[in-house]
Amino acid sequence: MTLPARIPWDRFSRDPRVPSYAGLRASDLDRSVALDTLGEAYADGRLDREEHDARVATVQASKTMGELVPPLRDLAPDSLPVDVREQALAGYRSDRREALFTFVIASVITWAIWLHSSLHGGNFTPGFPWPVFVSLFTGVNLARVISNKQQIIEHKRAKLERKQRKELGP
Repeated sequence: MTLPARIPWDRFSRDPRVPSYAGLRASDLDRSVALDTLGEAYADGRLDREEHDARVATVQASKTMGELVPPLRDLAPDSLPVDVREQALAGYRSDRREALFTFVIASVITWAIWLHSSLHGGNFTPGFPWPVFVSLFTGVNLARVISNKQQIIEHKRAKLERKQRKELGP
């Protein structure tokens, strides 16, 4: 017994199973991917000629990404993907929060140590303000995370999509 073929959801411009993309207009490339998948299913003997022709007509008449899913749905196991954009955004927020806490906590601790070591017997004798380097480096990391928001989100989104494709498997 052979397993159903894997639908190449990653070849679409956007995954048509994701509700936020379902209403987007389908491109010729998206329809071509769906037609290729139907052709492979027909060649494998999973569709008869009439059913293949009916599904091809549906794909060719489709206007939105969501209309491409029903003709393909029963050709391979399908689990509705989690909205990876939301997961990627949540991951970015977590990275930003971590960078902020690192900046604040490291700065407070090092400045407190510096202040404590500068107080000798009640006399304030400031030495070199070395905590400025800790604040500077952790602040640069925080600024990097904030200024690269879109790149971080896109990187996380791509990573999550690869993980989902791997989980759907062949």
